[in-house]
Amino acid sequence: MMEILVVNSTHGRKLKLSDILTYAYIFVNLIFCLLISVEPAALTSFSCHDVQCVHGVCKEGRCVCDQGWQGIGCHRCGGRVRLTKPSGFIIDGTGNYSVDMQCTWLIESGAPNSTIRLEVAYFETECSWDHLYIFDGDSVFSRLLAAYSGVLVRYGTPSDRLSEIVATSGSAYIYFYSDAAYNMSGVNITYSINSCPKNCSGRGPCVDGFCTCWASWTGEACDVPICPHNCQNNGYCDPEHHKCICKPAYTGFDCSFRIDEGWWAEEPAKVKIQGRALHEAVVIGDEMWVIGGENFHHASFQNMIRYNFVRKTWKIVSNNSSLEPLSRYCHSVVAYEGNLYMYGGMLYNGTVLNELWLYNTSERSWHLLSKLTTDQNCHSEPCSPLASMGHTATVVGNYMIVIFGHNPVYGYLNTVQQYHFGSNHWELVSTKGAIVKGGYGHTSVYDRGTQRIYVYGGYHSYGAEAALVDFLYEYNSWEYTWVLLTPSQSHRYLHSSVILNGMMLVFGGNTHNGTSYSNGGQCFSADFQAYD
Repeated sequence: MMEILVVNSTHGRKLKLSDILTYAYIFVNLIFCLLISVEPAALTSFSCHDVQCVHGVCKEGRCVCDQGWQGIGCHRCGGRVRLTKPSGFIIDGTGNYSVDMQCTWLIESGAPNSTIRLEVAYFETECSWDHLYIFDGDSVFSRLLAAYSGVLVRYGTPSDRLSEIVATSGSAYIYFYSDAAYNMSGVNITYSINSCPKNCSGRGPCVDGFCTCWASWTGEACDVPICPHNCQNNGYCDPEHHKCICKPAYTGFDCSFRIDEGWWAEEPAKVKIQGRALHEAVVIGDEMWVIGGENFHHASFQNMIRYNFVRKTWKIVSNNSSLEPLSRYCHSVVAYEGNLYMYGGMLYNGTVLNELWLYNTSERSWHLLSKLTTDQNCHSEPCSPLASMGHTATVVGNYMIVIFGHNPVYGYLNTVQQYHFGSNHWELVSTKGAIVKGGYGHTSVYDRGTQRIYVYGGYHSYGAEAALVDFLYEYNSWEYTWVLLTPSQSHRYLHSSVILNGMMLVFGGNTHNGTSYSNGGQCFSADFQAYD
């Protein structure tokens, strides 16, 4: 028996099964047409296995990355990216960057000698192993402007404390490299072409590349308040001279420091002085002499500069003699009877030196002494003066005491060399007492009260390897003896130390010692230590 299915319509008409099938056929075709029309959108959103193509497009179920990007979701940099827009940003990708990465970006202004400004929004990489280099030009053979590594600006924190990097050739080349150990949040850098410094920090208009600051702000980027924090209510503002006039008991640019307490203050330079690292500085009278150092201005480097503490002025020192040393770093400089003695160091081509130079501060002239000064009593290697970098030199009486260092033949030196100023005689001293490890990047200071040299920190040999140390040694230069004192529990090297009123003050240094995981530490420390 065949049954008839009847459907009541709103118009009172009764539909048979054949009518229903006809309507169903039409409905299915409509749905199919709709699916065809939305197919591209559906593929873009869901057909790449739920992976978002961050810097690319989805084709045939997989992400096809834009130039300079890689990964399943085109989410990490790789290769080369060319940027031509007047402003933009540079990132390594989403999330933490990957290991074993090499990425490059070329910013082209399209006009020679245009200015390109780069500002770091955040920068967190593995210290000493993952690096970012910025060149003023279109390749790695252009002039190097900056080399970054470690934690400079943490993600989500203000970046005002980092200076802008400025390329003036019309192009900027950025190269990022990471190794295979661990990764961090990475790099975010903004750039702009022919703009004002930091876009005037939002505190004034930009006119022809220069900022016109509002009344209460100054500086080339309008980022320096004339009277910060209303002089902390410890003084009053002098708007004409752009500074705070502090009450007698206070000092500092914002009158926030008491004169009976210690404080840090940056001395502004009226003459533009080139930056440097691993240089040497000594004080003679009211002046500090700064010699050499690692830098990015090899062809036009200001090898010797002088700072006057009274006038608060810098001056580039000229040389009146035809002979002068090549620029170097990781050397040592001491002052003796008003003259400067420079020993050892490394040239930019990697050559480690044993040269001893004398600079006559009155005549403004250099004299090479190392050809006249050798250890005449040494009949078997090693003999003084040894080629050395990263050592220290300290004046005790009529002697210059050279401690430790690194030699290209002997490696880490645990030696003590001494040079007699009067006779120009070198000697490799045979020491006794505590067993000391060889190393470099330490500091040595002489205390007149105890008549001892105190050697702190450094990068020392440990069997077949080397490591940062917190050792504190005491050296008696009259009896040639070593004593191991209490360690600081704070490993570091490339720091600085001075003796002040019988106390050794230590500042800064590289404290990073991680290899397989990040402890969140920066490459360099701002610690201020004291040893009494």
